[in-house]
Amino acid sequence: MSSPSIFTPLQRPRASEVIPGRFLAPENLYWHDPTGCSEITKDFVATKNRSMFPRRMLSAAYPNLCELFTLTCGVPKAPTTSNYVEMLLRLSTTVLPSQAANHVFCVFVRWTKYLQSESDKTNDILYLKKSLQKLETTILPISADKWVSLHPCLLGR
Repeated sequence: MSSPSIFTPLQRPRASEVIPGRFLAPENLYWHDPTGCSEITKDFVATKNRSMFPRRMLSAAYPNLCELFTLTCGVPKAPTTSNYVEMLLRLSTTVLPSQAANHVFCVFVRWTKYLQSESDKTNDILYLKKSLQKLETTILPISADKWVSLHPCLLGR
């Protein structure tokens, strides 16, 4: 059986207007991003005429339908650890660290709370550690207004 397709507006709809959008599978969506990183990433990426982050947030378009989408259609309530890494990578190629440092901080706070709240997060912790140690995963802003990773060669090992 195929998964449902959910109409996802490409912009916030106005009354009496044709609304452009796409039908996406639940795995390409999430209900809400509590960090705000997805929205700021979408805004910065759109201004640079690059392709948008592939996963889309539904809560803005359908504010009263959380249970329908999350329970019935199987849309995740929030981005996963790997979704956030992807968002931060996209953001780091689009804007200066000084423009996004607060959002990066919010994602790290979210990861901290999420990883402490559940008992078995071993796979997420290992994924995050592996991702952050890759040379190309430059998602950490530093005071020199550069993006860096936690690759061992950058840490003086």
